[in-house]
Amino acid sequence: MLKILQLLLTIGSGFDYPNGVAVDSSGNIYVADTGNSAVKRMDSSGRNIITLGSGFYHPFGVTVDSSGNVYVADTGNSAIKRITLRSEEAPRINIQPVLAMVQETLPTSGIAMEQTAMSMKAR
Repeated sequence: MLKILQLLLTIGSGFDYPNGVAVDSSGNIYVADTGNSAVKRMDSSGRNIITLGSGFYHPFGVTVDSSGNVYVADTGNSAIKRITLRSEEAPRINIQPVLAMVQETLPTSGIAMEQTAMSMKAR
């Protein structure tokens, strides 16, 4: 007789209505924390949770491409945002609508984020 063992492990905490989850090639876990209007990253053990950027309003989905860029469906802002992590740079965030670019300094380390609003037309 074949026995199937199941292990359910809770990783991370402090989320409010988490929706999207993605894992990068290094095993880092990204969560669209909808209720907290945040996107968070943690290591594979669920520790070292950091919030990536700001300005999200009910992010719903998240995915990571092969280059490590994080894409977020920012539902409340009707936008898709790309977060590029750059550990070698000074802390900053780039929010880039299709036609303009803004840079701000953030207290988190090495984060660049670009925003493309769905309602704006491409060049």
